[in-house]
Amino acid sequence: TIKIWKEDEEHNFNVSTLEGHTGNISSLYAFQDNKDLLTIVSGSSDNTIKIWKEDEIKGFTPQEFFEFSERIERNTGAQSENTIKLRIKNVMELGFHGLLLLEPGSREKEILSDFSKDEGYETSNLESSPEMTSMDLIGGLFPVLEGEPPNNGKEFSQKPGFLSRAMLKKESDEKRLLIIHNIDAMPERVSVILNNFLLKGYMELPDDSGKVRKYFLPENIRLIVTLSSESQREFSSAFFNRFVKLNIGALTTSNQGYSETLEALM
Repeated sequence: TIKIWKEDEEHNFNVSTLEGHTGNISSLYAFQDNKDLLTIVSGSSDNTIKIWKEDEIKGFTPQEFFEFSERIERNTGAQSENTIKLRIKNVMELGFHGLLLLEPGSREKEILSDFSKDEGYETSNLESSPEMTSMDLIGGLFPVLEGEPPNNGKEFSQKPGFLSRAMLKKESDEKRLLIIHNIDAMPERVSVILNNFLLKGYMELPDDSGKVRKYFLPENIRLIVTLSSESQREFSSAFFNRFVKLNIGALTTSNQGYSETLEALM
């Protein structure tokens, strides 16, 4: 409940009790109109927000009632975990690759891990860094060193990278999700390789004999890359067009974001 103490002309304090929330009140905002009548906005741990308007005759009555998570997303850009996972699911089911533009507090690794478990994806992760090379992404031919298993008498063997490992793997119906984190940390020469792969839809790699073959990403595999929203200007619009972009804001819980929402309602 909410109690309101208001002094009248005779300096007596009258109390009004506002009932309607089923949880603890965690945020409260009040202001007066030009008739000195109060409007109160209250947020509760019951995941709802109520707007109470004072009437000269009826007193306080709730004028608006809505679910907290819906209003938060519409007014502040913050999102619930379920909403983010649903958006990712829609992109994956349509057969596209996803690019997650991250705001501080998005907790995308936790969300992607939960999403993969919920939807039955086998997940592989690659963390980008300034030190990574094309070998990390697509692999290449390496000399067969002394002590290594023989390769049919060949001096070189193909060692896969993150993407090529998925394309060389034996085909199956198992859903797989490849996630490349923080591509803004990726060297330009490596991001060019990634862009070319997405543009052409296949990758040309030499086999153990040195013969170049085309490898396509199987239909059961989807790709997600993540990028800080502050770094998106470093990439061309052509690169972004290879993906469906999803803006991932701060993650809300039932006890987060009330202040921002109340401010937005005003």
